Amino acid sequence: MLKTITKYQHAVFSAILIIIRSAVGFGVQKLVAVAYGPVGTTLISHFQNLISIFTQPVQDVIVNGLINAFPKKDFEKSKIIGASLHLLLILLSGTAFILFLKYIFNESLFSFSFSQWVLIVISIILFSLGLILSAIYVVEKKLKIFLSIISFQWLLFFLIVLLYEFELNEFLLFWLIIQAIFTLILYLPIKNHFNINFELDNKIKNHFKQFLIIGFTVLISSKWVDYFVREYAVQEFGQNESGLWQAVVRLSEAYRGLIISFLFLTFYPSISKAISSDTIKSTILRKHFLIYLVLSLMLIIILFLFSDQLLTLLYNREYSQANYLFRLQLVGDFLAILSFPFAIYLLARVNTYSYIFAEILSTIVFIIVILLKLGNGIDSIVIAHICRFIIYSISISAISVNDLKNVSN
Repeated sequence: MLKTITKYQHAVFSAILIIIRSAVGFGVQKLVAVAYGPVGTTLISHFQNLISIFTQPVQDVIVNGLINAFPKKDFEKSKIIGASLHLLLILLSGTAFILFLKYIFNESLFSFSFSQWVLIVISIILFSLGLILSAIYVVEKKLKIFLSIISFQWLLFFLIVLLYEFELNEFLLFWLIIQAIFTLILYLPIKNHFNINFELDNKIKNHFKQFLIIGFTVLISSKWVDYFVREYAVQEFGQNESGLWQAVVRLSEAYRGLIISFLFLTFYPSISKAISSDTIKSTILRKHFLIYLVLSLMLIIILFLFSDQLLTLLYNREYSQANYLFRLQLVGDFLAILSFPFAIYLLARVNTYSYIFAEILSTIVFIIVILLKLGNGIDSIVIAHICRFIIYSISISAISVNDLKNVSN
């Protein structure tokens, strides 16, 4: 029993970490809803979206590139970290400039002062550095320490929030600042692993260049497309229907995010290590995929059967109107979930152009189907979601299987 726990402790700690992050996410939303009402919910969501515009490329480009490069013997770890910090500077150098552009970020929405915007910029930089440190905890398999620090961070956050009555803007700032401050604490246990060499050789540049291309492709095909689709939904179907659909989308993104996070913490490092050591075989995906398929199907069935209760629990009884949309969304989500291991394999292989092809093709299909308006109302967007992941799952799996066969041979 002890051997089994030791063998799978990385996966166990990964699962606990994901559960904590999910609980924190729902806890923050609940606190805001109770303390500040719908206005608070709107602002915290908007603020989190604002922060993710800058942190998501760091995750997709630097963190994924670092985890992929660490196991490879032909890369010096100090140079990988140095390159990561170079990229961090490049990706965030425009943050302050963009944040201060009044025509992009409406000051009246948040009512932050000049000094608060400066604090936000500094916090975003530290927060992003924390993402890089988190990646080192993952590749060095020090999740137990990482889990302890993160648990203490959010315990302190909720304790202070419950004891002190924050204004809404203060709450938003505190949510960001505490994550920035704990970056400094994250550094201490792994400072010996954080050796930096800022020398950039061509091998390092070419490695991260692939992730840079992938990161910006995902940013455009996901973040920006989703933004314009939301705008289209409000204009075409009104705020009420769009609100019900958005409730479904937020729930969908939550459980899909959990799954992809778990795969990145467990499957991605192991597949990267297998590729770097030339031990990758065609059976490696087949072996794990069958279990993954069964578990995914079980999850979708449970969500389908208890969809009405779930919507009522997380929102309120009014949102049971979205039950049909949620069940329809589950069809596309199942296809998306099945495609995740193949997408991660292509990322681990740094098969950039194949990954981009699948992303762009599915995005084009998504937009075309929306414009065709195949449904009777806002369900046309959910039908487009299904069509998107039919194309995506077929293309990404076919490319991955073919690539894996060539590697195995």
